[in-house]
Amino acid sequence: MPILVATLILCLLCGWPLGSATSQPRGPRELPTTQEPSLTPDEIKQAQESLKTEGFSPGSIDGRLGPRTRQAVRAYQAREGLPQTGVLDAATFTRLAPRAPCVQEGLASWYGHAWDGRKTASGDRLSADALTASHRTIPLGTKVRVTHLQTQHQVEVTINDRGPKPKENLIDLSQAAAERLGLKKRGGSQGRVEVLAPACQR
Repeated sequence: MPILVATLILCLLCGWPLGSATSQPRGPRELPTTQEPSLTPDEIKQAQESLKTEGFSPGSIDGRLGPRTRQAVRAYQAREGLPQTGVLDAATFTRLAPRAPCVQEGLASWYGHAWDGRKTASGDRLSADALTASHRTIPLGTKVRVTHLQTQHQVEVTINDRGPKPKENLIDLSQAAAERLGLKKRGGSQGRVEVLAPACQR
């Protein structure tokens, strides 16, 4: 017994390992092979919106990759035949939330003061006096130039909402933006939408 106690004290003083001699040292922590891309909060919101449109439940559209968003991403990946990582990697993001074309043409409509104060998809309150617009796929917060194709009048607006509801319409403008373009018909007029982002600049 005294020999056992002396051996134990000697081990503690010398810092010798008390475990099995066959135990292997721990190696460096393995890094995951799939890395999260560098996505902005607006891009994550775009992915969350797309997941919701696809019938999944990503939770709040808040630009954060929380547990519910990752669960929805995993379910989407399973449906699309992608590796079920739950990570919003480049392959998943590109398929889920493809970038809108730099230039589109279609009907430009507008909404008036009746919608004032309504909460938009971006979280802002709608104002008929602000130069804003809604679009189905252009990332929230993106600035676009809208041209009235008949008069060539132009206005720059910020996308802060989703829409328009009529499928034949391309963009829904605030009343202030519509007045700048000279839009008078409620049904809409032909317009061109150009994304003012570095990737789209010539």
